Amino acid sequence: MRRCKRNLGDTPVAVPKCCFREASPECPRILLQLLSDRLFLCLLLAAAGSAQTRQPVLSHMDGQGPNSGFEIMGVGAESNPLDYWLNGNLYWVAEARPNLLLPRQSGGFRAISAPSVVEDSNGWRLFYSGQDGTPNDRDRVYSRWTGDFLDFEDYRRVLLPGEFYKVLGAGVQRTDFNGLCMAASGYATAAGPPRLLWLCAPDRKTWNGAVEPKAVKASEAMEIRQTPGGAPVLAVRPVSMLQGSRVLLFYNKPGDANTVWRADAASASGPFLESGAVQGIKGSPRDLRPLSFSSNRWALLLSHDSRELTYSFTYDGSSFTPERSLYRTTAAGEQALPDAAFVPRRDTFLGIVYTVQPALGSPWRQLHARWVQKRVVIEGQKGEPVVLLGAMGPDRVHFNLPPDVTGEKPLLTRVTVYAEDGVTQIGKPLSFWIGPGSMVQLSWK
Repeated sequence: MRRCKRNLGDTPVAVPKCCFREASPECPRILLQLLSDRLFLCLLLAAAGSAQTRQPVLSHMDGQGPNSGFEIMGVGAESNPLDYWLNGNLYWVAEARPNLLLPRQSGGFRAISAPSVVEDSNGWRLFYSGQDGTPNDRDRVYSRWTGDFLDFEDYRRVLLPGEFYKVLGAGVQRTDFNGLCMAASGYATAAGPPRLLWLCAPDRKTWNGAVEPKAVKASEAMEIRQTPGGAPVLAVRPVSMLQGSRVLLFYNKPGDANTVWRADAASASGPFLESGAVQGIKGSPRDLRPLSFSSNRWALLLSHDSRELTYSFTYDGSSFTPERSLYRTTAAGEQALPDAAFVPRRDTFLGIVYTVQPALGSPWRQLHARWVQKRVVIEGQKGEPVVLLGAMGPDRVHFNLPPDVTGEKPLLTRVTVYAEDGVTQIGKPLSFWIGPGSMVQLSWK
């Protein structure tokens, strides 16, 4: 085999020598993938280059922004070129709201964990586990729909513990036919051990033949084995990767939150056989999501000691690129961030949602967010910076204004817009009058 680098960072891909000397059944597939990857990357880079020639336009909108500042809409990620992700050159903005989503307040138990986001009906469906205002600590799986991550609607109870004490994990994937499949864990007692659950909903609401809310049966638990007929393996919080009918699972084992293991099944009905520890990455798998940069590139999100999130790319689930740091908790009030998920949209990720165990105040685990956005730098007439407060969902940002700026005395500003890497300037700077409560739309010409 000859080693060759395919545009995936430093990960080499094996190309048969016969591709250079003689015909082979594998050659057309491999070469086509190489060519499609290079073509797609060229198109992305060309798009990035053309984006630099666009000119931003700002216009006032009807509405009420923050009283002490203003809001700009239209800053969300449109297309993040592959090299931004591979090199870790992404401009992240923290959500301005202290909580993206709080648990429901009824009942004595309130906590959110294991988020998972899938695109759905011109928006997204957010799945999560936990105790969403329940009378006991038996975790369930829930979902809500959102079109903007500002308002959440269509609250559903998806899975009930049924014959288990609790069900955890909502690693949800879209299937080729627009259905859903979910990797979860069922616990017979509060402490476990975890049992693997793999459930599918071709219509997105009927899981393994039962309409939501589905009470999970103990007979639905599946086994991961090291060898056919061998002893079962315990998997903690698995995440899944779909390759047609084939299912790959990535997980930790009890007592080891650093080693990532993989199991494979030829179909959703199993059986799952463990293929060994994954080399080159460590941590706790939290999400695995396909990217449309090419048809078979996936991104794996990992948690390290509940303090740092990293990500890595893979084509086949066997080899992974070196991990890139995504976020390490330093914010006031964030004690730990044990769970996280990508927010996908067509050919990119808009950001991440992650759970936080507050350091002070509420003991209930909450949902926060960080977004990849265009960087907007605003300065006053004397070059003084206008302070960015944070994002409002994936497409909006809030800024603060000096206290001497009023509706009768607006501020003439200089506005410069940069791409999602935070350094590539788009067009020329603008002069724009802004007052308290302004609503501003960013568009292009």
